[in-house]
Amino acid sequence: MKKLIVSILLVCAASVAYAEEKKPAAPAFDAEKFVAFLEKIMDTIASNKDDCAKMAAAVGKVIDSNKELIEQVRNHKPTDEQKKEMKAKYDARVKAAVEKAKDGMMKCKDSAEFKAVMEKFPH
Repeated sequence: MKKLIVSILLVCAASVAYAEEKKPAAPAFDAEKFVAFLEKIMDTIASNKDDCAKMAAAVGKVIDSNKELIEQVRNHKPTDEQKKEMKAKYDARVKAAVEKAKDGMMKCKDSAEFKAVMEKFPH
């Protein structure tokens, strides 16, 4: 009886290990990639600042083509130390990107299309 139980436990353990081995690992969060994505979003907003519908469509395409990255962002839970490091490294770039897009964002802030597409953006 002991041998049977041990055998069953070994088979179960091997099955779990095999199942875990076959599961693809989730890609790690890449802050550089995210900041480049954010800059692209802000560039898209800035270049379409005079047409809210066009801006919303263009931003939507950028977001839709980066679904994996957005999922990584949503699942990323940085430590306080990581937050500090990211702020030190990327703060100037993020501020510059947002500043570039500020006029377009302000102009289209009440646009239903723009609001809808920005709901897809991780926040």
